[in-house]
Amino acid sequence: MWRKNRRCDQPRSQCSGSCTGIDLNRNFEGNFCSDILSSPEPCFETYCGEEPFSEKETKAMKKIITRHRKNLFAYFSIHSFSSLWMTPYGKKDSLPSDFYELKRVAQIGAKAIKKVDGTVYRVGNIAEMIYKATGASVDYAYDQGRAKYAYAIELREGKKQKTGFILLEEEIIPMCKETAAGLIASILAMKRD
Repeated sequence: MWRKNRRCDQPRSQCSGSCTGIDLNRNFEGNFCSDILSSPEPCFETYCGEEPFSEKETKAMKKIITRHRKNLFAYFSIHSFSSLWMTPYGKKDSLPSDFYELKRVAQIGAKAIKKVDGTVYRVGNIAEMIYKATGASVDYAYDQGRAKYAYAIELREGKKQKTGFILLEEEIIPMCKETAAGLIASILAMKRD
């Protein structure tokens, strides 16, 4: 499974196979490239790039988040796979001051997903649930974008076959329906001060 973009930031002769690209979800500010799984080595799949926002994709996201900072209410970073609904932080072990509110809304989203097809999502913060991950968009949107609600969601894997990142074609629409139900329920549960 390819997780990086396709830009080579080295001499062309060194750009082949896994040495091509930057992991975009490690290319945001926020303890950039400082966790054990982010790598400064271009041939690793978690290569963070030479500096934060070195890529056109992350520069574009930064521009959107910055432009809408005054009105950015919620942010969802959707990935696969693990059936997880996670809150900041990935970049550090501490919890945000409003963790319990973030968790409350995430639990409502997870409960709505379960109602659709019985899929169980676990809820918690990124560093605790999977691993410490720096340079992630969700932490950037929460801290710098001032999103009141920011989440990283790891979608489920296949139910009929444990296919990891790749769902069987007939499972795509059911997974989309349950994800939509979770997103809608969570958005409706968010407090608008």
